[in-house]
Amino acid sequence: MGAVMQKRRFQKGVAASELAIALPILILVVGSVISIGRLAHLKVELDSLGHEAARSCALQGDLINSNQMDACMELELVQRGFDECRSLRVISEMTSRDFIYADPLTGDEIEAQVPLVRARIECLVDLINAGHMLEDTELSTTVVAGRN
Repeated sequence: MGAVMQKRRFQKGVAASELAIALPILILVVGSVISIGRLAHLKVELDSLGHEAARSCALQGDLINSNQMDACMELELVQRGFDECRSLRVISEMTSRDFIYADPLTGDEIEAQVPLVRARIECLVDLINAGHMLEDTELSTTVVAGRN
């Protein structure tokens, strides 16, 4: 009976040491997956809201100055709820593009010039990965939007 009890104690000790080795690795992997998931979510959100902001600013036709366009984009992003950035920078330009389309009623070709906003949005975020702070992780996207 004594040998059986001693064997069980030894097995409990082995299980505890295996847990002590495996648990930090498991926590590191789970933390990394969570951080990468959060980063991916922020990137998708930045793409989506950036496009909406560019479209909204393109519809405001009186913004010709690029500084005004940058300020409009930054304000739109914040108003739409994207406040994850520690530092947000928008570099935009207003251009136009010629479109030719056929009139559905007459079949005539119609030329139109459509204003476009092309903007590069850069955002610095801080992430926590397995207890370590990853500062200045950069998210960036380029969006193009225009009026219809």
